Amino acid sequence: MTVKTNQEIERRFLVTSIDPDIRRFPSRRIQQGYFETPPYFSLRVRISDDVKAEITRKDGIGIQRTEATLPTDLATAEFLLASCTDVLDKARYLRDGWEVDFYEGPLAGLVIAEFESPDAAEAELPPWIQAAREVTDTVSNRVLARLATSLVALSDDRPRQAARLADFIGRL
Repeated sequence: MTVKTNQEIERRFLVTSIDPDIRRFPSRRIQQGYFETPPYFSLRVRISDDVKAEITRKDGIGIQRTEATLPTDLATAEFLLASCTDVLDKARYLRDGWEVDFYEGPLAGLVIAEFESPDAAEAELPPWIQAAREVTDTVSNRVLARLATSLVALSDDRPRQAARLADFIGRL
C-alpha cells in the first residue's frame, strides 16, 4: 500500500441553518477515532460505510495542513479504532464540492460544512447554507472527537450533556 501525501487547504463552518434537501445528496457514514498526539499533529483511523478504511496523519492547524493517508483493511482499522482515545460518528453529505457533516451520538445536532480546494481561501457559502460561522481555526474533528468523549461520560444525564454541547457551540 502506498501513502498519499498532499497539502490540504480547507475552510470549516459551523452550520446553524441548511436546506433540508441536502439529505437527498450522496452520503456516507463515517466513524473515526484519534490517538493521543502532541499539539498541531493528529493521527486518525476512519471507516466509511463499513467498507473502506484508512489511517491519516495531519500536521498543522488552520486553513492549510499537510495530510498523509494510508489505505488499510477493515480488520486493522477496527482494531485501531478500538484503541483510540476519542471517537466520533457522522453522516457526510456531498454537494457542489462541499462536505456537510451531521454528527451523531453525543454530538447530535451539530453540523459542520467544509470546503476543500486550492481556492478554499476564496470559498463563499452557497445559498443552500443559510447561516454559518467560520470555525476553521478553532474546530477540527480531533477537537470534536475529544468533546464527544467527554460528553459520553455524561450519557446518564442527557440535559447536562445537551447543555455542555450548547455551551461549546455558543463559545465558537
